[in-house]
Amino acid sequence: MPLKSGAPREGREGNEGKPAVRTALNGTPKGEPVPLIARNVNQTIPSPPWRSSRDPFQLFTASFRLKMLSLKLQPKNGHPYQIVAFVWCRYMIAQTLMKTTGNAPTDARNQPKTVLPDMASDRATLAAIAHQAMIARGLEPDFPLAAQKELAAIAGSAKATDNVRDLRNLLWASIDNDNSRDLDQLTVAESLAGGQVRILVAVADVDALVRKGSALDAHAARNTTSVYTPAAIFPMLPEALSTNLTSLNEDQDRLAIVADMVFKADGSLVSSELYRAQVHNRAKLAYNSVAAWLTGTGPAPKRIAEVPGLDENLRLQDRVAQRLTGLRHHHGALSLESLETQTLFAGDALRWSWIKPTGRRS
Repeated sequence: MPLKSGAPREGREGNEGKPAVRTALNGTPKGEPVPLIARNVNQTIPSPPWRSSRDPFQLFTASFRLKMLSLKLQPKNGHPYQIVAFVWCRYMIAQTLMKTTGNAPTDARNQPKTVLPDMASDRATLAAIAHQAMIARGLEPDFPLAAQKELAAIAGSAKATDNVRDLRNLLWASIDNDNSRDLDQLTVAESLAGGQVRILVAVADVDALVRKGSALDAHAARNTTSVYTPAAIFPMLPEALSTNLTSLNEDQDRLAIVADMVFKADGSLVSSELYRAQVHNRAKLAYNSVAAWLTGTGPAPKRIAEVPGLDENLRLQDRVAQRLTGLRHHHGALSLESLETQTLFAGDALRWSWIKPTGRRS
C-alpha cells in the first residue's frame, strides 16, 4: 500500500500486460517478465508417450529424466531457471501420476489423494496439486461442516454497540490490488498544530462475527492465512465473510479496530491508541493507479476526483509515509526486492506463467 510506512510506489515497472515472448532457455533481458512455461496461445505441449502407461517403472523413469533435465539447467541473467524448470517438472510429474494411477492413492498418513479424470484441465490439475499440498502440510483446504453451519447462521454484518466510536464522517479510503475483493484496511489523516499529523488505520473487525473457539475460528487458526495459488485461492475465512460481511467495502458501514497515532513533523511517534469504531469506506482505490497519480505519471483515479477533500488527504498520508520511511532507514531498515509469479489462463487452459519483481520494500 503506497501510503503505509515503507511501502513502495508501484506501477512504474512498465511490464504490466507485456507478453513474455522468450522462453526460459533463450534468456530474458533484465526488467522483462521471466516466463516459467514456454507456452503461448497457439502452442500446445505434446502428450508424452508414457502418460497413458500404468507401469510404475516407466513412471519412475519419466520422473527421473524430468528431474535430471531440471538439474542440468543453470541460472542465467540472474534468474533462477533451475528452480523454474524444477517447478515445471514437478507439475508434469504430479499431473502424470494423478492421471495414470489405477486405484485411488494415499499420502504418507494414509489420507486419500485427489485423482483427476483423464481430461482434467490445467486449472483443475494445478488446483488439485495445491489442494493435496495443503493437506500434506497439515492445513485445511476446505471448510469443515461445522464451520459451514456457523456461516449459514450469520444473518448480516455486525452492528455497532455502545462502546463503539462513530468515525463514519472521516475520509476513509482503501488501497489494495486491482482485483481485491477482501478489503481489510482503511486509512485517513488529519493535520494537527505544530506540524503534527494524526494517522488512523482501520482493520476489519472479524471478531465481531467470528467468535473465539468457534469452528470458523478454529479453521482460521489452523491455516493462519489465505493461501494463494495460480489456479485456486483457499481463503482463511469463507468469502461471504472476507469479501462481504466483514470486508470494509466501498459505501458500506462496517465495524473495525482502529489504530489512532500522532506523529511529529520528523516522523517520530507522539502517541497511539487502539479502539473499536464504526467506519465508512468512501473510495476503493488500487495501488498502481494511486502510485501513478502521486508520482505525476497518471491521472487521478475517478473516486479521488469524486470525493471532496480526498485528494489532499491522500497526499498528506503520502507525505507522512515518506517521513516514516526516511526515519526507518536512518535507524537501519533494509529495502528488499522480492519476486512473485503471475499466471495467465485462457479459460481453464494454462497459457503463461512468469516471474516479475514486486518492487523494493522496507
